[in-house]
Amino acid sequence: DAQTYLSQVRTDALEIETLVDDMLTYARFERENQQPDTLARHELISWLQTLIQSETQPSAGEAVTVDYQPEADILIAPFEPTYLGWAVKNVIRNAVKYAAGKASVRIDSDDSRCLIHIDDDGPGIPESDRAHIFKPFFRVDKSRDKHSGGYGLGLAIAKSIMIWHRGDIVAERSA
Repeated sequence: DAQTYLSQVRTDALEIETLVDDMLTYARFERENQQPDTLARHELISWLQTLIQSETQPSAGEAVTVDYQPEADILIAPFEPTYLGWAVKNVIRNAVKYAAGKASVRIDSDDSRCLIHIDDDGPGIPESDRAHIFKPFFRVDKSRDKHSGGYGLGLAIAKSIMIWHRGDIVAERSA
């Protein structure tokens, strides 16, 4: 019927718009990969807790916990909240999506760096694919269709954002 057809056209148009937005974001970070001279300093722990609360819905059964060094109630670090938020949210969404029941975020820091570990209890990423998941358009599960996930740009954008922050992002075996 016409209503179903229009609904599908609307869905396809939104999907194309999302893909174009993601491609433009990736291209912007690849083109402008010059890091800023300085980044403003922000409080990381409360920012991260707020970000996680905005990303997860307890009613949907998505449990994401945040752990940080016990001696650190406040952690001031240089970062751009919007860009870093985009990268961290993307990885958290993946963790929640593939978790068997639990995803967690842990913050470690020393005098020179901050580490944000995002983990889940899902099946994990095969070791042979870990080096490739941050490449544009790479997807671990080749059988996925447009209804089961994105186009393989999210982690590539997250990697570009982390490099822009003078950092990195890696995938390792869960602890």
